[in-house]
Amino acid sequence: MVLADVDGISQLFANIEALVGISIDKIVTESKAKAARTFTKRLIRGPKGTLLNLVGLDRAIDRMGETARMFGYGQFNIIEMDWKNNLVTWHLNDPYSLPLMCGDLRGATEAIRNVTGDVTWQKLAGGSYFVKAELRPRPSGLEERLTSAKVNLKSGDLVHQHCRQCGLPTALSDFVWDMDKGTINNAITGLRFAFVGPDGLQVVFDELQAELGDTIPETIIEAQRMRTTEFAFDPWQLFGPEDLRKSLGVLGFGNLVAVEDRDGAFYARVENPALPYVIVGTALGVAERRLGAAAEASWSVTTDGDLELTVAPASA
Repeated sequence: MVLADVDGISQLFANIEALVGISIDKIVTESKAKAARTFTKRLIRGPKGTLLNLVGLDRAIDRMGETARMFGYGQFNIIEMDWKNNLVTWHLNDPYSLPLMCGDLRGATEAIRNVTGDVTWQKLAGGSYFVKAELRPRPSGLEERLTSAKVNLKSGDLVHQHCRQCGLPTALSDFVWDMDKGTINNAITGLRFAFVGPDGLQVVFDELQAELGDTIPETIIEAQRMRTTEFAFDPWQLFGPEDLRKSLGVLGFGNLVAVEDRDGAFYARVENPALPYVIVGTALGVAERRLGAAAEASWSVTTDGDLELTVAPASA
């Protein structure tokens, strides 16, 4: 999981759509549904599946809502369940991302009911939505393509101070959980965050590339650069390598194992990178804010999975 900037996710999707000229909501929802379905199936397999049948579906969905609020996904309530016709309607309040949340709800319900289907939504006043899932078995060629590659993670060497009560890194004390609203906010920046599985987002990126061509990685990087340069955060001006390493590690984006100044260019190597396109785009945006001028990046993922990145002032 990564602890991701919620507004950043929405703005990233919006920037991608502006750059490619089409809506990506369907791809986002499809891929997240698959990830949520896989997660839920793992959650309820074995004895837990037997317990699910004993306690009933209502209680299981209540537990899903508790988990969603803990992850920062907002609130959701079931308005109607018609299992005879495999129809479910939810009311969402302040979802962390509408297309991602629709995928979460659809995928989790599909895992429990062992069906597939579609979701539609209707916007209401005050940041809330009605979401309707029609869970009727159907073939989906897109769904079969939405699979993430297995990643072999390195052991890492990051060390954090941990809270004696909950065991989490003390750096997370900068974040404030509101379990009633289902939100997580950074007390310093005011930004809202949520725990997101990077595989679900990477599958979105991979599917966009399959549909729209090999320019998509650079499009995503540019979309994230745009988001980062639009967000003013003065402490970035003071960030050193160790600050960056701790921040990447605590948010789950990877282990920064090397940082060098190479003739005025910034070189970095990140082990276990989550969402490399997002890391590269963020690095470009931060560099441009610090330089006050355009920057350019060269990057690659090594055969053993490390992200190597060089950011330098843009050539004339």
